[in-house]
Amino acid sequence: MTATDPFQPFANKLRDKKENWMTPSPYDQTRLRNWRFAHVLAVLDALYIVFALYVNFANPVEDPSPPDLIALPVVIGIFWFLGWMIYDLYQNGVESNKVAWWLIVIFLNVFGALMYFFSVWRPRNRPFRG
Repeated sequence: MTATDPFQPFANKLRDKKENWMTPSPYDQTRLRNWRFAHVLAVLDALYIVFALYVNFANPVEDPSPPDLIALPVVIGIFWFLGWMIYDLYQNGVESNKVAWWLIVIFLNVFGALMYFFSVWRPRNRPFRG
């Protein structure tokens, strides 16, 4: 009869974890892809806001709207981002001040969604680091 090491299962798990620590799971890969996509949408929103402010205040002309070929995908991205942040607020919102976040996102629209993104969504959804 041989004596078994009570820590052997733990040691096996630790060894397996060390061997596979560089390979993210499919869940982590999806999280990383969603994290990148959300950041692309947030940057797109911020650039559109800067562009709209420049066009309306620094360079006033009769028709201050950007060309339709540029505006349509940007507007679709803005609404996608806004919908994503509203859905996240509904599913995973902060419990302590959920009503305040709803008011901010609803009344400030894109600005509120960007505020929610940087203060709540981004810290909670860190990408896989290993």
